[in-house]
Amino acid sequence: MIPPALAPYPSASPARVCYPGACAATRACPSSRYHDRVQAKAGRGRADGIVRQPLAMLPAEIDAESLDSFARLLRRPDQEIPLDEAALEVARVGYPALDPAPTLAYLDDLASRTLERRLSDEGPCGFVATLTRSLFEVEGFRGNEEDYYDPRNSFLNDVLTRRLGIPITLSVVLLEVARRLAWPVRGVSFPGHFLVRADLGDRGLILDPYSGGKILDEVACQEHLDRVFGAPVALDRRFLEPVGPREITTRMLNNLKGIFLTRRDLPRALAVVERLLVLRPEEMGERRDRGKLRYSLGDFDGAAHDLERYLQSVRQPKDHPEVTKILKAIRKRQASVN
Repeated sequence: MIPPALAPYPSASPARVCYPGACAATRACPSSRYHDRVQAKAGRGRADGIVRQPLAMLPAEIDAESLDSFARLLRRPDQEIPLDEAALEVARVGYPALDPAPTLAYLDDLASRTLERRLSDEGPCGFVATLTRSLFEVEGFRGNEEDYYDPRNSFLNDVLTRRLGIPITLSVVLLEVARRLAWPVRGVSFPGHFLVRADLGDRGLILDPYSGGKILDEVACQEHLDRVFGAPVALDRRFLEPVGPREITTRMLNNLKGIFLTRRDLPRALAVVERLLVLRPEEMGERRDRGKLRYSLGDFDGAAHDLERYLQSVRQPKDHPEVTKILKAIRKRQASVN
């Protein structure tokens, strides 16, 4: 029987990290096979009900409603935020009218199938092997190496139907399946590459969902870190500490912000920044970025409000000349209209 979908998250009690060899049953089962098991189509979705309509522009009234929904959820205490629902609120940046119910039900089914695949002789930490075998070998989830920066890799509904994702969204799938089964797995906000941690009493295993659930030893973690920084950097144990839903959501949004800015998809970049400001209302860098986006999209009053507050709040910012130039252009325009 599947535990309630919104069961409390495990407490963030410290535990030491262990590496391969601690338990013979913790062999990862990576696979690059792609299995999309749901074929029947129904309208814009399919039989499972998960929305797959093409990304469309954001009607202002719909986005306002989805932003309000995001704020209501993410302003809860961190331990009360369901990660699956938070991830689907992020997906509403691309799918403003997304109904979360079918995707949540699909995760329930995925957890049920995973539980059915558990072997009776796997040992006390065999749930790790079950998770990796079920999700990456049988179900066929894998990292999208062909198009890493496709925004659909960041939308949970798309990740579940396409079986493709990036480290953080594949981690969310694993975390939510584990949570439904009351298996102790938590997210790890490792620099440049999100990971997960399976807690085994007073120790933990670090897993990489992007690599099919591969177990990472200290050497592998160090190699990841050196690639991120482009030079040898000391492996700080804090990099391997678990994080909660709010930090995971923030990181997902930061990924999407970079993607949409690179693609010059300014309406969606603005939608992402609006959500980041819900999470971090006093972050002046986000307020500045919202001001610039508002300016580019023709919301001059909103842009002036954000940029003026930025200059008032940040002492001698390096981009003062650039921000001042934008404000002068806005005032000139406002004067000509008045």
